[in-house]
Amino acid sequence: MLRSVYDLLPSPSNLHRWGLQDHLKCQLCDKTGSMEHILSSCTTSLTQDRYRWRHDSVLQELADKLERERTKNRTRQKPRMIQFVKEGQKAPKQSQPTNSVLDESDKWEMSADLKQKLVFPNIIQTTFRPDIVIWSDKDKCLVMVELTVPWESRCEEAYERKKAKYSDMQERCKQKGWRVWLFPVEVGARGFPAQSLWKMFNALGINGADRKRAVGTLSLAAERASSWLWMKREERSWKPTTNSKWLTTTAGPPPGECPGIKGPKHLLIGEYQLKKLVVRAVHTVLLSLTARETGDIWEGPYDNQE
Repeated sequence: MLRSVYDLLPSPSNLHRWGLQDHLKCQLCDKTGSMEHILSSCTTSLTQDRYRWRHDSVLQELADKLERERTKNRTRQKPRMIQFVKEGQKAPKQSQPTNSVLDESDKWEMSADLKQKLVFPNIIQTTFRPDIVIWSDKDKCLVMVELTVPWESRCEEAYERKKAKYSDMQERCKQKGWRVWLFPVEVGARGFPAQSLWKMFNALGINGADRKRAVGTLSLAAERASSWLWMKREERSWKPTTNSKWLTTTAGPPPGECPGIKGPKHLLIGEYQLKKLVVRAVHTVLLSLTARETGDIWEGPYDNQE
């Protein structure tokens, strides 16, 4: 994670800049292979649904959290009475109730657009499919959540784009007598959450440590999925892992960065293996650069020690 923040991973453009290879092209689409390109802008990765797989990995975690929140027992809050006090006296302090959109009804339904299974509620006719829809036919309440996993510098742009996309749909539902809440949210490709995510959880009554854990879970899902996309950046044929918590592949022989793992199916046990590979790659680059500066003969990668 730290090296991705400072753009120190061995992307084709970095290797070219460091003088370690002649070309700087992405192995999949022949455009400049920067880290940003590999993780968010490669047309081949887009058409092969690599980014869609990462998006759905994060969406699954978000849907699980909102489903648990939806199924909580809720009672409709009674209107608070105004308490008058005599002049010179102070009103007794009262605990502030938690305001949540989900408190607007005690009977909610939910659907998530995982594997393209979402069917929009029978409110209006539309071809749009928000990532998550929570609704109450009883109280005519509708919550729409639209998730994007962009490059971090494009989170604000993604928010405005998704907000504009669903604004007309939101107004049409309101014209039918429904109360509608629209939440475009973003989790960066390297796991950094946007403010929109925190605000959405807060609006749905998820606060404090619970909100922090939920955001952390989504961030980790994005980071792990992007780590896997990075590992597979040179493989033209690609099949996603079926488990977002463990980096599992069924895509054929392992990439060149994994010389110690053999077989068409292998398991990279999360962060330990990934950190080991990153440390080895960076150490190799540093040794090469040092050898060039001192004129020493560099004998190859640093593979003889852990």
